[in-house]
Amino acid sequence: MISFHVVEDPAAEVADRLVEAASAGGHVALSGGSTPKRAYELAAQRDIDWSAATAWFGDERCVGADDPESNYRLVNETLVQAGATAAVVTLFGVLIWWRTHGLLAVFGGYLGLG
Repeated sequence: MISFHVVEDPAAEVADRLVEAASAGGHVALSGGSTPKRAYELAAQRDIDWSAATAWFGDERCVGADDPESNYRLVNETLVQAGATAAVVTLFGVLIWWRTHGLLAVFGGYLGLG
């Protein structure tokens, strides 16, 4: 049986879960667009230590960091500038890690990079 949990304020629920994971030093996947923006704004208002968390971009667009469509820009404006300084891993960072660990040839082929 499938059950659903409906909440009155989805952004607040997401902010709570994001803050819980980040304050525990967990890994969080960040998306862009208008859907998560309010959750990021609410999470940024919480007084927690983000320094042990690692933030991954789940769907970064291939645009400049200052482009209005950039997910990085959204996260920077809603979380980072408000003081939420987690370790941020972009697609570029993943590619560097792959190369450093000899995995670019393994995984890069899927992206046409190997």
